[in-house]
Amino acid sequence: MNLFVNSNDEFSVKIVIGSSKTKPNYIYCDVDEKNLKDAGGDDLADDFKEYTVWFRVPSYSDINRIVDSAIVADTQNIRINAAEMRESRMCTLIKRWNLNGEETAATKEEVLKLHPLVAAVISFGMDIELRERGLI
Repeated sequence: MNLFVNSNDEFSVKIVIGSSKTKPNYIYCDVDEKNLKDAGGDDLADDFKEYTVWFRVPSYSDINRIVDSAIVADTQNIRINAAEMRESRMCTLIKRWNLNGEETAATKEEVLKLHPLVAAVISFGMDIELRERGLI
């Protein structure tokens, strides 16, 4: 049993992306092929591909920075900005991906340029993995 997070500890999230037969520039994206096929139905083209995104396991310090980045306070209220927390969690923990056809480092700038559906599915998959590890 290790009580400390090693900087090399990581986990991965797989996503599947496909295009529409009938709608230009429309994509389908999910965490598994069955869900993708269910969502796309007859409109899903046969060119769907699987990709992998790797994340590092968060440390106590990472969790504190992620939460702190999402706290919005004024003189009377404190609230959490959920969108900021999702973005901070992904940008803090992401290490690399193979979205460009080869495994490369993933930068914050690239993450912020992702198609919104792709970013949402990656974030969803990351949250599932973090929950299964008892980290959120």
